[in-house]
Amino acid sequence: NKADYYRLLLAVTREGAWESWLLYMLRSVEDTAVWTVAKIGAIRALAAHTADLAHTRRQWIRAVLLKTRLVEDVSHRTTPPPLGGIRRRNLRGPI
Repeated sequence: NKADYYRLLLAVTREGAWESWLLYMLRSVEDTAVWTVAKIGAIRALAAHTADLAHTRRQWIRAVLLKTRLVEDVSHRTTPPPLGGIRRRNLRGPI
């Protein structure tokens, strides 16, 4: 709190009350450190979740691509060739 900081700092100037001001500053540093560690933990958790999500999506994309390739492969095998590309066999003799 800004008001507490200046109040305690003024007490240092007027009364030499260093201990109260230093304890306030140390608590502030501790609070900031605790907040920072928590923030780092949240960032790491989010990064891990994002990596897991990316891995899952890559697997999903691979599965979709594989399925698409299989469907294309099957459709190419079951589609008859165009009529113009077939050599007709003479039933009376060799081609």
